[in-house]
Amino acid sequence: MIFGTLLVFVALFIQLSNVFASSGSLFFDYNLSSQGPLMIVAEAVLLVIFLALYSAFSSIIAFSVRSEMSHVRMRFYLQEMLEKFALRLFTFYLILVVGLSLLGVVLIGAGVNAFAINLLFLLITVFLLFVPQSIVVDERGLMKALYYNFEFIFSNFPAFILVIVVSAVLLLVVPLIELYFDAFNYIGSLVSIVIVLLFVVPFIETLKTQLYMLKFSMVKARHSFELRQKI
Repeated sequence: MIFGTLLVFVALFIQLSNVFASSGSLFFDYNLSSQGPLMIVAEAVLLVIFLALYSAFSSIIAFSVRSEMSHVRMRFYLQEMLEKFALRLFTFYLILVVGLSLLGVVLIGAGVNAFAINLLFLLITVFLLFVPQSIVVDERGLMKALYYNFEFIFSNFPAFILVIVVSAVLLLVVPLIELYFDAFNYIGSLVSIVIVLLFVVPFIETLKTQLYMLKFSMVKARHSFELRQKI
């Protein structure tokens, strides 16, 4: 439920002329020529604050799953490590968002098809899926987190595919829900964002962390034992 706090920023973003909501997401227009300097700065400030909170909330989820699966002392990590890891995760998201935004502006200016640009961005972000987990679980700096992310993906490809499939199914359901609620004063876009922030994002981050934790033999053995006990 902590991600619900981000709905405040959603309400602010959708007031902007170059932002629109659809399918549980916010979309920005890469054509910045129609925006004044003050508006661009205001959007940048909102985005930075949004990413900072998102990073903190994602870190909390990863910590919670890690604590549950490995008996890590939650209080110690929340007090001593959360700020460090949230900052690293924020840095990662900020670099990713700024980098992709600048790349999008350049490619749009070069006349590249919008579909091709979005497909490229999808491929880039998909292969960075487990960077947050690497930062929090492995307690690595950003560069090593990138390395451990790729190592996990190619060493645990079924888990990687599972996350993609589950995420795709959930995100395909969201537009259907949005379409249904659009019959009620066109509130579908807002309902879909609420669903994504309160359910889809926390669920996917939890799933990713659980799968990432299973790369450790002791955690995997304990998890398998608990499953057998339940059966």
